[in-house]
Amino acid sequence: MVNALFAFDDRQAAERSVALLTDRGLPPASVQLHARKLGPNETLIAETDELVTGGFVRNFLDLFQGVFDWGDSPHDASAYADTVHKGGAVVSVDARSPEDRALTKEVMRETKPVRQTDWSDAPQTR
Repeated sequence: MVNALFAFDDRQAAERSVALLTDRGLPPASVQLHARKLGPNETLIAETDELVTGGFVRNFLDLFQGVFDWGDSPHDASAYADTVHKGGAVVSVDARSPEDRALTKEVMRETKPVRQTDWSDAPQTR
């Protein structure tokens, strides 16, 4: 199995790519969306943090969350984590076959990520 990451500045485009991938046959477990979780008071909290601490609390929490969210990615996810921090989203795809890779390539041509990794061996789960 191989894995690739696809970064989107627009969260809706990332969500669309996930929907297209799964609608066209990739197993939902093979596709993950990494995006900030936005609650109803997110804007107020972010503005308050920015005013009081210069954004330190949000940056610290995002870093802490990133350690767990990205897990054993075979890629350097730091640039992709930054995309998520800025409000974008990242789609992680595990391809089990050349057909899965071709499908992913087709969908990504349609949804146009701003950046992507090469395919790398995905970590094996036990």
